[in-house]
Amino acid sequence: MRSGLRRALGFGSGRRRAAVTHPPSRPPQPAGRGLACRGDSEMGAVGVRPVEPLRSTFWCSAVAFPQGAGRSTLFGAHVAHDARRSVRWLQMRVSQLADQLYLGEAQPARAWIDDLDAAAAAMRALLAGESYSLTVRDDQATYVFTAQVSMGTEPILPGRGTSWPM
Repeated sequence: MRSGLRRALGFGSGRRRAAVTHPPSRPPQPAGRGLACRGDSEMGAVGVRPVEPLRSTFWCSAVAFPQGAGRSTLFGAHVAHDARRSVRWLQMRVSQLADQLYLGEAQPARAWIDDLDAAAAAMRALLAGESYSLTVRDDQATYVFTAQVSMGTEPILPGRGTSWPM
């Protein structure tokens, strides 16, 4: 009878229920991260996440200029989202080219690949917003490897009047 009275008064069966946990409130966002809009801790509203800052994009290309010919040939293109990956792509493409050149002509390319200071200089230039290029020559062509920061427009390829082929 006693349990019926408890239930009638809204106390339930007397058994303990599991505690209901609520997710912790979102910590305030650090200053300078995204736009201030709904969801800020000062406004008390929840629902819109802060906008992440734009990431830099690096355009990388490998272009061959044959000796005596007027037309250049794009033989590699890549879009990287950080300077380290763009320098790594340049090293990979230069290594692939060096594998196809004669030993004497490949020596400067191999030296650049193994030179850690050259890679660090390339990364510093890209992080400073400058473009970086490397030129490798053999008896048949000149090869230009370029990495540059995207400014929201498609870059003009070396030796061409047209924009990036995407």
